[in-house]
Amino acid sequence: MIDTCSDCPLTPTVRRQLGISEKQDFIANELLTSPDGTSPRTIAAKLGVSKTSVIKVRKKLISVGQVGPLEFTVGRDGKRYKVKRDDRKYRPFSRLQSEHTDAIHAPQSEFSSPDWLFDHFDKKLNFNFTLDVCATPENAKCKKFFTIDDDGLSQQSWAGETCWMNPPYHRHIIGSWVERAFFESRQPDTTVVCLLRTSFRDYGWWKKFCLLGRLDFIHPFVRFQRSDGEGSALIDVVVIVFGIKYKPLTSGPVIGKVG
Repeated sequence: MIDTCSDCPLTPTVRRQLGISEKQDFIANELLTSPDGTSPRTIAAKLGVSKTSVIKVRKKLISVGQVGPLEFTVGRDGKRYKVKRDDRKYRPFSRLQSEHTDAIHAPQSEFSSPDWLFDHFDKKLNFNFTLDVCATPENAKCKKFFTIDDDGLSQQSWAGETCWMNPPYHRHIIGSWVERAFFESRQPDTTVVCLLRTSFRDYGWWKKFCLLGRLDFIHPFVRFQRSDGEGSALIDVVVIVFGIKYKPLTSGPVIGKVG
């Protein structure tokens, strides 16, 4: 085993001997112990690694809630500078819990999946779903389901399940759900079927994750009913199927409601 310390840069010789996971652990340790506002560039220079490597490790730590998003950086002059952000990019759930609680819990965000569409995948296509990852007791499609209180996004495991996911379409949280769906589907015997608006295709998370799944298009619009029965919405929807056995950018036959 190679001895490394966070106060010493990785020399080329040491870097070549470290495996990918060892190098990532080395960077992660520095990120966890660095003062708030330490930029990826500063950490990269200190450790002798690339800025891109630091950013990738930071994203992983953010996704599991070990560190928060970089809100500011400290310049060479010692001043704090706010990090510019694109609101259209998804944000980690840990940050959403404090910023968008009302929006996430709002009744209007809870639209039930149409029974005919769920049955099409569950029975006709033989998915045999075992877990509904975004549900309420009133609209759950499976015997096993996660509610808001269960926190299926950041706390629960989906491993080994065939998951149905009709996520909240709030623009600040939808990308985090899709990211979780994709990475959970990389586990053995895990499949995630997601209902998403086609209007999300311009978002960064769509291009990063959805194009790595199977896309099933639906004709025409799909009517979603409010969980409280007080209204409905017609939405242009595409179904993304994530799983190791599904090839990226493939497509099943166009789905249409009969009758």
